[in-house]
Amino acid sequence: MKSNAESRQNSNKYVFAETRAKTLTPGKSSLSKRGLKEPSEEMAKIIRLVNLVPKGVPLPRKPFDTEDERELTRDEFEARIQLLPPRLAAYLMGLLSNKHWWAVVLAYDEVYSVREVFYGLRRLAQTKEIQYLRECRNCEQMFFAGRETQVFCPETSCASQAKKKRQEKWLAGYEEKHGHAYRQPQRKPPHVEKIRRIMKRLWPNTFFERNYENEKEIAAQADITVKQCQVALDYLTSAQTKKRAKTARER
Repeated sequence: MKSNAESRQNSNKYVFAETRAKTLTPGKSSLSKRGLKEPSEEMAKIIRLVNLVPKGVPLPRKPFDTEDERELTRDEFEARIQLLPPRLAAYLMGLLSNKHWWAVVLAYDEVYSVREVFYGLRRLAQTKEIQYLRECRNCEQMFFAGRETQVFCPETSCASQAKKKRQEKWLAGYEEKHGHAYRQPQRKPPHVEKIRRIMKRLWPNTFFERNYENEKEIAAQADITVKQCQVALDYLTSAQTKKRAKTARER
């Protein structure tokens, strides 16, 4: 009969083996139990394929092609596989035992492509250039952003869309800050100061009555058209009204 010490040792071995099996079981990782982030299925697959080949070991692009384009025999096919890195060779041999040879070729192409893309993105991540790789919100094309806040590509239509979005955001912020919609400031028309001086000279102490005859007289004195005079007088009237309203609010 077994001693108590032997029984405890065998029990400990069984518990250790069972715990390790549960840890390595797909979908039952202990990472979540420890509060660590788990990789997605796609990321886990990429890591698994990349790790089949040691870093820095080059892979041939088409290891199963022949110069005369003839089909390889099974022995030749297996010999080509054995020339590859050990872990990749074992992975491909496992596929060859269960599937057709073309499945092995597709699997090798997948490993080669994923590995090239992975190390390319890793180099970009190390130089921090990948942070500026964006998808345009308008045309959904990939582009390199010239600044961190750029979300539209430099194409003409997308740039105009970006300008429109910035204006909408600014207008919304203006209305929230000031309590009313933005009103574009009235542009000061030409000849305003000239007309102001003429009015002070012609009507120094009397109220200016605006009518067509007076407008025609001011236009003749300023050497401008009546229409230009009317635009300037509209601006002066509007400015005077705003000044009175501001004074009334301050009282």
